Amino acid sequence: MREELSQFLGADWGEGPPERRGYRNGTYTRHLATSSGPIEALHVPRDREGQFHTQAFKRYSRYEPQVAEGLTQMFVAGVSTEKGGEVAQTLIGVAPSKSSEESKDGWGCLFHDLRTRGVKEGDLMVTDGHDGLLAALSDLFPSTLRQRCVVHKQRTIMNAIPYREHKQIAGELAGNLESGLQGFSH
Repeated sequence: MREELSQFLGADWGEGPPERRGYRNGTYTRHLATSSGPIEALHVPRDREGQFHTQAFKRYSRYEPQVAEGLTQMFVAGVSTEKGGEVAQTLIGVAPSKSSEESKDGWGCLFHDLRTRGVKEGDLMVTDGHDGLLAALSDLFPSTLRQRCVVHKQRTIMNAIPYREHKQIAGELAGNLESGLQGFSH
């Protein structure tokens, strides 16, 4: 990465040729999950203008491209975040957080895969309301209608009310769901 920065700046450390395109500005640390295991406190060089980005991994990424692709493929295949995390922990010593399987980039990979398979647009996407999912959906399928999942709405409501009222409210929610679904076929 230091060599990449030298190429980017047009000068090695301590050199001052007239064709120099910028200056070094120390390093920042990044933890990176690789197929060989985690790298802790990787020192990534940077330039003063903040224009340099290494080709070793994507900007803001915490995973080597092959690892990120493998995790995405598990997710696309329907493996749960928990199971995928267990596999990743066993293979590379790092388990992705729930928020990183549900990031805009993660969902973007899934939607991009659908695009390459010929999907032009969807009629309706029922979601849990996660920001990463909604952002990726807006980028790749902007005309697709979105609806919040009824089960997720019910969970949100149940989490917001006192426990002593759960039985009554759950009954009312179930009744509303049934009346709202009349006329729909499977």
